[in-house]
Amino acid sequence: MISFADRGDMRAFANSYIPETEIMQRARQRGSEIGTYDTTPAVGSLLRYLAHLIGATSVVEVGTGAGVSGLWILPESSDEWLPMLLPVGDGVLAATKL
Repeated sequence: MISFADRGDMRAFANSYIPETEIMQRARQRGSEIGTYDTTPAVGSLLRYLAHLIGATSVVEVGTGAGVSGLWILPESSDEWLPMLLPVGDGVLAATKL
């Protein structure tokens, strides 16, 4: 019988199950440069799944860090743009450069 401890690193598995695109990786790198905490790949794929599940046609992101979570959700939206409500600061500049 295999115990729970023998299953390996589940966090690493979850974060690599659906790979990030190059744009997501660049946004994550930009976020780490300015000190934001961005969505992990596991959480991003969950957000994309939930948007798909409810049939989201439009999405608005409130606070974004470097925009990684928005990049996960945007493919499920029928819109070609993602409105973001952001506070003034470095994160605004990083998110708008995506």
